[in-house]
Amino acid sequence: MAATVNNVAVGTAYTSVGCNRTPHALDWGNNNLVCFAASRAVAVYDPKFAGNHGKILHTLYEHQDRVNCVRWIQDGEFSPEMEILSGSADKTVIVWAYGGTSGGVGCQRVSKLIGLDASVNSVDGFYWKYNQNIATVVVAVGGDQICVWLRDGQNDEWRILQKFITNPVLMFDCVVNLLLDYKIPLIACAGDDGSVQLLNFQMLDGELSCVRTMKIPGHEDWVRALAFTVEDSGDLLLASAAQDTLIRVWRISPESSKDKSDDDKLALQSNQGQFSIIYENELKFKCQLETVLQGHENWVYGLHWQPSELKDGCRKNPLRLLSCSMDKTMTIWGADPSSGIWFDQVRVGEIGGNTLGLYGCRFGNQGTSILAHGYQGALHLWHDVEGQWKPGVVCSGHFDSVEDFIWDPSGDFAITVSVDQTSRLHAPWIQESNEEITWHELSRPQIHGYDLSCITSLGRFRFASGAEEKVIRVFEAPHNFLENFARICHIDVPLPERNKIHYPVRSECLALNNCS
Repeated sequence: MAATVNNVAVGTAYTSVGCNRTPHALDWGNNNLVCFAASRAVAVYDPKFAGNHGKILHTLYEHQDRVNCVRWIQDGEFSPEMEILSGSADKTVIVWAYGGTSGGVGCQRVSKLIGLDASVNSVDGFYWKYNQNIATVVVAVGGDQICVWLRDGQNDEWRILQKFITNPVLMFDCVVNLLLDYKIPLIACAGDDGSVQLLNFQMLDGELSCVRTMKIPGHEDWVRALAFTVEDSGDLLLASAAQDTLIRVWRISPESSKDKSDDDKLALQSNQGQFSIIYENELKFKCQLETVLQGHENWVYGLHWQPSELKDGCRKNPLRLLSCSMDKTMTIWGADPSSGIWFDQVRVGEIGGNTLGLYGCRFGNQGTSILAHGYQGALHLWHDVEGQWKPGVVCSGHFDSVEDFIWDPSGDFAITVSVDQTSRLHAPWIQESNEEITWHELSRPQIHGYDLSCITSLGRFRFASGAEEKVIRVFEAPHNFLENFARICHIDVPLPERNKIHYPVRSECLALNNCS
Protein backbone atom coordinates (compact mmCIF):
# COMPACT_ATOMS: atom_id res chain seq x y z
CA MET A 1 0.00 0.00 0.00
CA ALA A 2 1.52 3.31 -1.09
CA ALA A 3 1.64 6.45 1.03
CA THR A 4 2.00 10.04 -0.13
CA VAL A 5 4.76 12.28 1.26
CA ASN A 6 4.99 15.82 -0.12
CA ASN A 7 2.91 14.77 -3.14
CA VAL A 8 5.31 11.89 -3.84
CA ALA A 9 3.95 8.34 -3.73
CA VAL A 10 6.08 6.07 -1.52
CA GLY A 11 5.46 2.33 -1.47
CA THR A 12 7.18 -0.98 -0.86
CA ALA A 13 8.75 -2.36 -4.04
CA TYR A 14 10.43 -5.43 -2.59
CA THR A 15 10.39 -7.43 0.63
CA SER A 16 12.83 -10.28 1.21
CA VAL A 17 12.45 -12.58 4.21
CA GLY A 18 12.59 -16.28 5.01
CA CYS A 19 9.95 -18.38 6.74
CA ASN A 20 10.41 -19.21 10.41
CA ARG A 21 11.79 -22.66 11.16
CA THR A 22 8.71 -23.87 13.04
CA PRO A 23 5.95 -26.30 12.01
CA HIS A 24 2.60 -24.81 10.88
CA ALA A 25 4.28 -21.51 9.95
CA LEU A 26 2.71 -21.34 6.46
CA ASP A 27 -0.78 -21.53 4.96
CA TRP A 28 -2.16 -21.19 1.40
CA GLY A 29 -5.73 -19.97 1.22
CA ASN A 30 -8.52 -20.33 -1.32
CA ASN A 31 -7.95 -16.62 -2.07
CA ASN A 32 -4.66 -17.71 -3.75
CA LEU A 33 -2.59 -15.89 -1.12
CA VAL A 34 0.06 -17.43 1.11
CA CYS A 35 0.64 -16.22 4.65
CA PHE A 36 3.75 -17.29 6.54
CA ALA A 37 5.56 -16.47 9.76
CA ALA A 38 8.62 -14.23 9.31
CA SER A 39 10.45 -13.49 12.56
CA ARG A 40 7.94 -11.44 14.64
CA ALA A 41 5.81 -10.59 11.60
CA VAL A 42 3.29 -12.27 9.32
CA ALA A 43 4.06 -12.00 5.60
CA VAL A 44 1.25 -12.10 3.00
CA TYR A 45 2.63 -13.42 -0.28
CA ASP A 46 1.04 -13.59 -3.74
CA PRO A 47 2.71 -16.46 -5.67
CA LYS A 48 0.87 -15.49 -8.89
CA PHE A 49 2.03 -11.86 -8.93
CA ALA A 50 3.43 -10.76 -12.31
CA GLY A 51 3.02 -14.07 -14.08
CA ASN A 52 3.95 -16.44 -11.23
CA HIS A 53 7.03 -14.40 -10.26
CA GLY A 54 5.57 -13.82 -6.80
CA LYS A 55 5.77 -10.89 -4.41
CA ILE A 56 5.30 -10.25 -0.69
CA LEU A 57 2.40 -7.80 -0.50
CA HIS A 58 2.19 -7.07 3.23
CA THR A 59 4.12 -7.63 6.45
CA LEU A 60 2.00 -7.51 9.62
CA TYR A 61 3.69 -6.42 12.83
CA GLU A 62 2.11 -6.70 16.27
CA HIS A 63 3.63 -9.68 18.09
CA GLN A 64 6.40 -9.11 20.60
CA ASP A 65 8.17 -12.42 19.98
CA ARG A 66 8.65 -14.99 17.21
CA VAL A 67 5.52 -15.99 15.28
CA ASN A 68 5.20 -19.79 15.43
CA CYS A 69 2.06 -20.52 13.41
CA VAL A 70 -0.38 -18.90 10.98
CA ARG A 71 -3.70 -20.01 9.49
CA TRP A 72 -6.45 -18.61 7.28
CA ILE A 73 -9.90 -18.96 8.89
CA GLN A 74 -12.02 -21.38 6.82
CA ASP A 75 -15.79 -21.51 6.28
CA GLY A 76 -16.14 -25.03 4.89
CA GLU A 77 -17.42 -23.68 1.54
CA PHE A 78 -13.94 -22.93 0.15
CA SER A 79 -14.77 -19.23 -0.18
CA PRO A 80 -11.89 -16.70 -0.35
CA GLU A 81 -10.63 -16.15 3.19
CA MET A 82 -10.80 -12.73 4.81
CA GLU A 83 -9.13 -13.29 8.19
CA ILE A 84 -5.72 -14.60 9.32
CA LEU A 85 -4.77 -16.14 12.66
CA SER A 86 -1.22 -15.92 14.00
CA GLY A 87 0.16 -17.48 17.17
CA SER A 88 3.39 -16.41 18.79
CA ALA A 89 5.93 -17.21 21.47
CA ASP A 90 4.56 -14.14 23.28
CA LYS A 91 1.59 -16.42 24.30
CA THR A 92 -0.99 -14.51 22.22
CA VAL A 93 -3.11 -15.16 19.14
CA ILE A 94 -3.90 -12.23 16.83
CA VAL A 95 -6.80 -12.07 14.37
CA TRP A 96 -6.02 -10.04 11.22
CA ALA A 97 -8.59 -8.82 8.69
CA TYR A 98 -7.58 -8.89 5.04
CA GLY A 99 -9.61 -6.89 2.54
CA GLY A 100 -10.49 -3.51 1.17
CA THR A 101 -9.60 -0.33 3.06
CA SER A 102 -9.73 3.36 2.22
CA GLY A 103 -6.22 3.07 0.81
CA GLY A 104 -6.82 -0.12 -1.19
CA VAL A 105 -6.41 -3.76 -0.22
CA GLY A 106 -4.68 -4.14 3.13
CA CYS A 107 -4.51 -5.92 6.47
CA GLN A 108 -5.27 -4.71 9.95
CA ARG A 109 -5.43 -6.20 13.41
CA VAL A 110 -8.93 -7.09 14.61
CA SER A 111 -8.37 -8.71 18.01
CA LYS A 112 -5.70 -10.09 20.30
CA LEU A 113 -6.67 -13.33 22.08
CA ILE A 114 -5.12 -14.03 25.48
CA GLY A 115 -5.57 -17.22 27.48
CA LEU A 116 -2.60 -19.51 27.02
CA ASP A 117 0.25 -19.49 29.54
CA ALA A 118 2.81 -20.91 27.09
CA SER A 119 4.17 -20.29 23.61
CA VAL A 120 1.50 -20.97 20.96
CA ASN A 121 2.45 -24.04 18.91
CA SER A 122 -0.56 -24.20 16.57
CA VAL A 123 -3.79 -22.34 15.86
CA ASP A 124 -6.86 -22.96 13.70
CA GLY A 125 -10.21 -21.26 13.09
CA PHE A 126 -13.59 -21.97 11.51
CA TYR A 127 -16.79 -20.04 10.80
CA TRP A 128 -19.91 -21.67 12.27
CA LYS A 129 -23.61 -20.83 12.06
CA TYR A 130 -24.72 -20.40 15.68
CA ASN A 131 -27.81 -18.60 17.03
CA GLN A 132 -28.65 -17.22 13.56
CA ASN A 133 -25.21 -15.59 13.44
CA ILE A 134 -21.93 -16.50 11.79
CA ALA A 135 -19.82 -17.33 14.82
CA THR A 136 -16.06 -17.93 14.72
CA VAL A 137 -14.33 -20.74 16.57
CA VAL A 138 -10.59 -20.46 17.26
CA VAL A 139 -8.53 -23.14 18.98
CA ALA A 140 -4.86 -22.89 19.96
CA VAL A 141 -2.44 -25.19 21.75
CA GLY A 142 0.71 -24.42 23.67
CA GLY A 143 2.62 -26.47 26.19
CA ASP A 144 0.13 -28.62 28.09
CA GLN A 145 -2.84 -26.33 27.37
CA ILE A 146 -5.71 -26.17 24.87
CA CYS A 147 -7.71 -22.94 24.65
CA VAL A 148 -10.96 -22.47 22.69
CA TRP A 149 -12.31 -18.98 21.91
CA LEU A 150 -15.70 -18.07 20.45
CA ARG A 151 -16.94 -14.91 18.71
CA ASP A 152 -20.76 -15.00 18.52
CA GLY A 153 -20.94 -12.59 15.58
CA GLN A 154 -18.58 -10.74 13.26
CA ASN A 155 -18.78 -7.58 15.37
CA ASP A 156 -18.95 -9.24 18.81
CA GLU A 157 -16.21 -9.61 21.40
CA TRP A 158 -14.15 -12.75 21.74
CA ARG A 159 -14.58 -14.90 24.85
CA ILE A 160 -12.82 -17.99 26.16
CA LEU A 161 -15.29 -20.84 25.82
CA GLN A 162 -13.11 -23.50 27.42
CA LYS A 163 -9.56 -24.11 28.55
CA PHE A 164 -8.09 -27.58 29.09
CA ILE A 165 -4.96 -28.68 30.93
CA THR A 166 -3.42 -31.82 29.43
CA ASN A 167 -0.48 -32.23 31.83
CA PRO A 168 1.77 -34.19 31.45
CA VAL A 169 0.94 -34.40 27.72
CA LEU A 170 2.34 -31.59 25.54
CA MET A 171 0.25 -30.46 22.54
CA PHE A 172 1.75 -29.70 19.11
CA ASP A 173 -1.09 -29.20 16.62
CA CYS A 174 -4.83 -28.53 16.48
CA VAL A 175 -7.49 -28.47 13.74
CA VAL A 176 -11.22 -27.75 13.72
CA ASN A 177 -13.98 -28.69 11.28
CA LEU A 178 -17.73 -29.34 11.25
CA LEU A 179 -19.50 -32.68 11.43
CA LEU A 180 -21.16 -32.01 8.07
CA ASP A 181 -24.73 -33.29 8.53
CA TYR A 182 -25.01 -31.81 12.04
CA LYS A 183 -22.98 -28.57 11.70
CA ILE A 184 -21.30 -29.13 15.06
CA PRO A 185 -17.60 -28.16 15.48
CA LEU A 186 -15.20 -31.00 16.20
CA ILE A 187 -11.65 -30.22 17.37
CA ALA A 188 -8.64 -32.54 17.17
CA CYS A 189 -5.39 -31.95 19.07
CA ALA A 190 -2.06 -33.77 18.68
CA GLY A 191 0.02 -34.76 21.71
CA ASP A 192 3.43 -36.13 22.58
CA ASP A 193 1.92 -39.35 23.97
CA GLY A 194 1.22 -40.67 20.45
CA SER A 195 -2.52 -39.98 20.66
CA VAL A 196 -5.04 -37.54 19.19
CA GLN A 197 -7.58 -35.90 21.50
CA LEU A 198 -11.04 -35.07 20.18
CA LEU A 199 -13.09 -32.19 21.61
CA ASN A 200 -16.66 -31.31 20.65
CA PHE A 201 -19.16 -28.54 21.30
CA GLN A 202 -22.03 -29.49 23.59
CA MET A 203 -25.38 -27.81 24.19
CA LEU A 204 -26.88 -28.77 27.56
CA ASP A 205 -29.79 -26.85 29.14
CA GLY A 206 -29.19 -23.99 26.71
CA GLU A 207 -25.54 -23.63 27.75
CA LEU A 208 -22.82 -24.01 25.12
CA SER A 209 -19.57 -25.63 26.20
CA CYS A 210 -16.64 -27.56 24.81
CA VAL A 211 -15.90 -30.98 26.29
CA ARG A 212 -13.40 -33.77 25.78
CA THR A 213 -14.82 -36.48 23.55
CA MET A 214 -12.28 -39.27 23.27
CA LYS A 215 -8.60 -40.05 22.86
CA ILE A 216 -7.44 -41.87 19.71
CA PRO A 217 -4.29 -43.97 20.26
CA GLY A 218 -2.19 -45.51 17.52
CA HIS A 219 1.08 -43.67 16.92
CA GLU A 220 4.26 -44.74 18.67
CA ASP A 221 5.87 -41.28 18.87
CA TRP A 222 4.91 -37.60 19.08
CA VAL A 223 2.03 -36.64 16.79
CA ARG A 224 3.15 -33.56 14.84
CA ALA A 225 0.43 -32.74 12.30
CA LEU A 226 -3.33 -33.13 11.79
CA ALA A 227 -5.68 -32.39 8.88
CA PHE A 228 -9.46 -32.66 8.41
CA THR A 229 -11.46 -33.13 5.21
CA VAL A 230 -15.11 -33.95 4.48
CA GLU A 231 -15.75 -36.88 2.16
CA ASP A 232 -18.52 -36.66 -0.46
CA SER A 233 -20.57 -39.10 1.64
CA GLY A 234 -20.48 -36.68 4.58
CA ASP A 235 -18.00 -38.63 6.69
CA LEU A 236 -15.15 -36.70 8.28
CA LEU A 237 -11.61 -37.92 7.56
CA LEU A 238 -8.83 -37.03 10.00
CA ALA A 239 -5.20 -37.55 8.98
CA SER A 240 -2.49 -37.64 11.65
CA ALA A 241 1.30 -37.70 11.16
CA ALA A 242 3.94 -38.46 13.74
CA GLN A 243 7.62 -38.86 14.39
CA ASP A 244 7.22 -42.62 13.91
CA THR A 245 7.29 -41.72 10.14
CA LEU A 246 3.71 -43.01 9.70
CA ILE A 247 0.51 -41.27 8.60
CA ARG A 248 -2.83 -42.58 9.85
CA VAL A 249 -6.19 -41.71 8.34
CA TRP A 250 -9.26 -41.99 10.60
CA ARG A 251 -12.91 -42.03 9.49
CA ILE A 252 -15.45 -40.32 11.75
CA SER A 253 -19.05 -41.18 10.84
CA PRO A 254 -22.48 -41.48 12.48
CA GLU A 255 -23.08 -44.79 14.22
CA SER A 256 -25.94 -46.81 12.68
CA SER A 257 -27.90 -49.73 14.09
CA LYS A 258 -25.95 -52.27 12.01
CA ASP A 259 -22.73 -51.14 13.71
CA LYS A 260 -24.02 -52.59 16.98
CA SER A 261 -23.90 -56.27 15.94
CA ASP A 262 -21.52 -58.53 17.83
CA ASP A 263 -19.65 -59.51 14.66
CA ASP A 264 -18.83 -55.90 13.81
CA LYS A 265 -17.72 -55.13 17.35
CA LEU A 266 -15.35 -58.10 17.38
CA ALA A 267 -13.90 -57.14 14.00
CA LEU A 268 -13.38 -53.46 14.78
CA GLN A 269 -12.70 -53.29 18.51
CA SER A 270 -8.94 -52.88 17.98
CA ASN A 271 -9.16 -49.86 15.70
CA GLN A 272 -12.51 -48.22 16.40
CA GLY A 273 -14.02 -46.15 19.17
CA GLN A 274 -17.47 -44.71 19.78
CA PHE A 275 -18.37 -41.34 21.24
CA SER A 276 -21.54 -39.32 21.86
CA ILE A 277 -22.30 -35.65 21.37
CA ILE A 278 -25.14 -33.99 23.25
CA TYR A 279 -26.35 -31.10 21.12
CA GLU A 280 -30.12 -30.67 21.43
CA ASN A 281 -30.24 -34.48 21.03
CA GLU A 282 -27.76 -37.23 21.78
CA LEU A 283 -25.77 -38.09 18.65
CA LYS A 284 -23.53 -41.15 18.41
CA PHE A 285 -20.45 -41.43 16.22
CA LYS A 286 -17.70 -43.94 15.58
CA CYS A 287 -14.02 -43.29 14.83
CA GLN A 288 -12.43 -46.01 12.72
CA LEU A 289 -8.93 -46.43 11.29
CA GLU A 290 -9.15 -46.07 7.51
CA THR A 291 -5.55 -46.65 6.42
CA VAL A 292 -1.90 -46.35 7.44
CA LEU A 293 0.49 -44.66 5.00
CA GLN A 294 4.17 -45.56 5.09
CA GLY A 295 6.80 -44.09 2.78
CA HIS A 296 8.66 -41.29 4.52
CA GLU A 297 12.05 -42.08 6.02
CA ASN A 298 12.03 -39.47 8.77
CA TRP A 299 9.68 -37.50 11.02
CA VAL A 300 6.52 -36.29 9.26
CA TYR A 301 5.79 -32.65 10.12
CA GLY A 302 3.12 -31.46 7.68
CA LEU A 303 -0.24 -32.62 6.28
CA HIS A 304 -2.86 -31.00 4.03
CA TRP A 305 -5.87 -32.35 2.14
CA GLN A 306 -6.49 -31.08 -1.38
CA PRO A 307 -9.53 -28.76 -1.39
CA SER A 308 -12.70 -29.97 -3.09
CA GLU A 309 -13.02 -29.33 -6.82
CA LEU A 310 -16.04 -27.66 -8.41
CA LYS A 311 -17.33 -29.90 -11.23
CA ASP A 312 -20.69 -29.55 -13.03
CA GLY A 313 -21.97 -27.17 -10.40
CA CYS A 314 -21.18 -29.38 -7.39
CA ARG A 315 -18.07 -29.96 -5.33
CA LYS A 316 -16.19 -33.25 -5.46
CA ASN A 317 -13.50 -34.22 -2.98
CA PRO A 318 -10.51 -35.76 -4.84
CA LEU A 319 -9.27 -37.30 -1.56
CA ARG A 320 -5.61 -36.50 -2.09
CA LEU A 321 -3.36 -35.94 0.91
CA LEU A 322 -0.09 -33.97 0.86
CA SER A 323 2.62 -34.71 3.41
CA CYS A 324 6.15 -33.44 4.06
CA SER A 325 8.93 -34.81 6.18
CA MET A 326 12.38 -34.27 7.59
CA ASP A 327 13.58 -36.54 4.77
CA LYS A 328 13.26 -33.43 2.50
CA THR A 329 10.39 -34.82 0.42
CA MET A 330 6.77 -33.93 -0.28
CA THR A 331 4.40 -36.78 -1.14
CA ILE A 332 0.87 -36.77 -2.55
CA TRP A 333 -1.16 -39.79 -1.44
CA GLY A 334 -4.35 -40.99 -3.12
CA ALA A 335 -6.66 -44.00 -3.18
CA ASP A 336 -7.03 -46.34 -6.15
CA PRO A 337 -10.60 -45.94 -7.50
CA SER A 338 -11.13 -49.68 -8.05
CA SER A 339 -9.45 -51.26 -5.02
CA GLY A 340 -9.53 -48.37 -2.55
CA ILE A 341 -5.88 -48.98 -1.64
CA TRP A 342 -3.89 -45.84 -0.82
CA PHE A 343 -0.52 -45.27 -2.48
CA ASP A 344 1.95 -42.44 -3.16
CA GLN A 345 1.05 -40.75 -6.48
CA VAL A 346 3.71 -38.01 -6.53
CA ARG A 347 6.98 -37.52 -4.69
CA VAL A 348 9.16 -34.40 -5.02
CA GLY A 349 11.90 -32.83 -2.93
CA GLU A 350 15.63 -32.38 -2.51
CA ILE A 351 18.55 -34.79 -2.72
CA GLY A 352 21.74 -34.40 -0.72
CA GLY A 353 22.89 -31.62 1.57
CA ASN A 354 23.44 -31.58 5.30
CA THR A 355 20.44 -29.52 6.42
CA LEU A 356 17.19 -30.61 8.01
CA GLY A 357 14.05 -31.22 5.95
CA LEU A 358 10.59 -29.70 5.52
CA TYR A 359 8.40 -28.30 8.30
CA GLY A 360 5.03 -27.71 6.60
CA CYS A 361 3.22 -28.08 3.27
CA ARG A 362 0.09 -26.83 1.49
CA PHE A 363 -1.90 -27.44 -1.69
CA GLY A 364 -2.69 -24.41 -3.86
CA ASN A 365 -4.31 -23.50 -7.17
CA GLN A 366 -7.02 -26.16 -6.75
CA GLY A 367 -4.42 -28.88 -6.30
CA THR A 368 -2.18 -28.01 -9.25
CA SER A 369 0.57 -26.54 -7.03
CA ILE A 370 2.21 -27.60 -3.78
CA LEU A 371 4.29 -25.47 -1.42
CA ALA A 372 6.51 -26.33 1.54
CA HIS A 373 8.95 -24.51 3.83
CA GLY A 374 12.22 -25.82 5.20
CA TYR A 375 14.70 -25.49 8.03
CA GLN A 376 16.63 -22.55 6.53
CA GLY A 377 13.54 -20.50 5.74
CA ALA A 378 13.33 -21.44 2.06
CA LEU A 379 10.03 -22.01 0.27
CA HIS A 380 9.73 -24.96 -2.14
CA LEU A 381 7.07 -24.55 -4.86
CA TRP A 382 6.09 -27.14 -7.46
CA HIS A 383 3.54 -26.87 -10.29
CA ASP A 384 1.73 -29.63 -12.17
CA VAL A 385 2.44 -28.88 -15.84
CA GLU A 386 0.67 -31.38 -18.11
CA GLY A 387 1.23 -34.21 -15.66
CA GLN A 388 4.85 -33.29 -14.89
CA TRP A 389 5.72 -31.59 -11.58
CA LYS A 390 8.18 -28.75 -12.10
CA PRO A 391 9.72 -26.32 -9.57
CA GLY A 392 8.47 -22.73 -9.51
CA VAL A 393 9.80 -19.30 -8.57
CA VAL A 394 9.30 -18.24 -4.95
CA CYS A 395 10.28 -15.39 -2.66
CA SER A 396 13.29 -15.90 -0.40
CA GLY A 397 15.41 -14.12 2.15
CA HIS A 398 17.44 -14.32 5.33
CA PHE A 399 16.11 -16.46 8.17
CA ASP A 400 17.99 -14.55 10.89
CA SER A 401 18.90 -10.96 11.72
CA VAL A 402 20.19 -8.83 8.83
CA GLU A 403 23.32 -6.98 9.97
CA ASP A 404 24.39 -4.81 7.02
CA PHE A 405 23.26 -3.63 3.57
CA ILE A 406 25.02 -2.04 0.60
CA TRP A 407 23.96 -0.74 -2.80
CA ASP A 408 25.94 -1.38 -5.94
CA PRO A 409 27.63 1.96 -6.88
CA SER A 410 25.35 2.13 -9.94
CA GLY A 411 22.22 1.38 -7.89
CA ASP A 412 21.36 -1.70 -9.96
CA PHE A 413 21.45 -4.29 -7.16
CA ALA A 414 21.98 -4.65 -3.40
CA ILE A 415 23.85 -7.10 -1.16
CA THR A 416 22.98 -7.97 2.45
CA VAL A 417 24.75 -9.95 5.17
CA SER A 418 23.14 -11.73 8.09
CA VAL A 419 23.61 -13.72 11.25
CA ASP A 420 22.43 -16.71 9.19
CA GLN A 421 26.04 -16.75 7.84
CA THR A 422 25.17 -15.82 4.26
CA SER A 423 25.45 -12.81 2.00
CA ARG A 424 22.69 -12.43 -0.61
CA LEU A 425 22.44 -10.39 -3.79
CA HIS A 426 19.06 -8.85 -4.64
CA ALA A 427 18.25 -7.50 -8.11
CA PRO A 428 15.30 -7.00 -10.48
CA TRP A 429 14.28 -9.81 -12.82
CA ILE A 430 13.26 -8.20 -16.11
CA GLN A 431 11.33 -10.10 -18.79
CA GLU A 432 10.12 -8.64 -22.06
CA SER A 433 6.83 -10.55 -21.80
CA ASN A 434 6.04 -8.98 -18.43
CA GLU A 435 5.64 -5.25 -17.83
CA GLU A 436 5.82 -5.70 -14.04
CA ILE A 437 9.37 -5.75 -12.66
CA THR A 438 9.89 -7.93 -9.60
CA TRP A 439 12.97 -8.14 -7.39
CA HIS A 440 14.44 -11.47 -6.33
CA GLU A 441 17.38 -12.98 -4.52
CA LEU A 442 19.64 -13.95 -7.42
CA SER A 443 22.80 -15.13 -5.73
CA ARG A 444 24.53 -15.95 -2.45
CA PRO A 445 28.10 -14.72 -2.98
CA GLN A 446 29.22 -15.92 0.43
CA ILE A 447 28.15 -18.86 2.61
CA HIS A 448 30.28 -18.68 5.72
CA GLY A 449 30.93 -20.64 8.91
CA TYR A 450 30.60 -17.59 11.17
CA ASP A 451 27.88 -15.00 11.64
CA LEU A 452 28.45 -12.15 9.17
CA SER A 453 28.36 -8.66 10.62
CA CYS A 454 29.41 -6.07 8.00
CA ILE A 455 29.91 -5.46 4.31
CA THR A 456 31.28 -2.65 2.09
CA SER A 457 31.55 -2.11 -1.64
CA LEU A 458 34.98 -2.04 -3.35
CA GLY A 459 33.58 -1.48 -6.82
CA ARG A 460 30.65 -2.54 -8.91
CA PHE A 461 31.31 -6.28 -8.71
CA ARG A 462 33.64 -6.48 -5.72
CA PHE A 463 32.94 -6.30 -1.98
CA ALA A 464 34.55 -7.00 1.38
CA SER A 465 32.75 -8.61 4.33
CA GLY A 466 33.60 -9.18 7.97
CA ALA A 467 32.42 -11.86 10.38
CA GLU A 468 32.68 -12.73 14.07
CA GLU A 469 36.02 -14.45 13.44
CA LYS A 470 37.50 -10.92 12.93
CA VAL A 471 38.75 -11.68 9.41
CA ILE A 472 37.90 -9.51 6.41
CA ARG A 473 37.41 -11.30 3.10
CA VAL A 474 37.25 -9.74 -0.37
CA PHE A 475 35.04 -11.24 -3.08
CA GLU A 476 34.91 -10.62 -6.82
CA ALA A 477 32.19 -11.73 -9.24
CA PRO A 478 33.28 -14.53 -11.63
CA HIS A 479 32.83 -14.31 -15.39
CA ASN A 480 29.91 -16.74 -15.67
CA PHE A 481 27.97 -14.82 -13.01
CA LEU A 482 28.38 -11.57 -14.94
CA GLU A 483 27.03 -13.19 -18.09
CA ASN A 484 23.97 -14.64 -16.33
CA PHE A 485 23.43 -11.45 -14.35
CA ALA A 486 23.46 -9.28 -17.49
CA ARG A 487 20.96 -11.60 -19.18
CA ILE A 488 18.52 -11.87 -16.24
CA CYS A 489 18.55 -8.23 -15.17
CA HIS A 490 19.12 -6.62 -18.58
CA ILE A 491 21.99 -4.67 -17.04
CA ASP A 492 24.84 -3.67 -19.31
CA VAL A 493 28.19 -4.94 -18.04
CA PRO A 494 31.00 -3.18 -19.99
CA LEU A 495 33.31 -5.53 -21.91
CA PRO A 496 36.49 -4.30 -20.12
CA GLU A 497 34.95 -5.26 -16.78
CA ARG A 498 34.07 -8.71 -18.07
CA ASN A 499 37.55 -9.28 -19.50
CA LYS A 500 39.38 -8.41 -16.31
CA ILE A 501 37.31 -10.89 -14.31
CA HIS A 502 38.96 -14.30 -14.15
CA TYR A 503 37.13 -17.56 -14.67
CA PRO A 504 36.56 -19.48 -11.42
CA VAL A 505 38.95 -22.27 -10.47
CA ARG A 506 37.45 -25.47 -9.11
CA SER A 507 38.87 -26.39 -5.72
CA GLU A 508 38.25 -28.98 -3.04
CA CYS A 509 35.96 -28.16 -0.13
CA LEU A 510 37.91 -27.08 2.95
CA ALA A 511 38.31 -30.02 5.34
CA LEU A 512 40.67 -31.16 8.05
CA ASN A 513 42.27 -33.73 5.75
CA ASN A 514 43.03 -31.33 2.85
CA CYS A 515 46.71 -31.19 1.97
CA SER A 516 48.04 -27.74 1.17
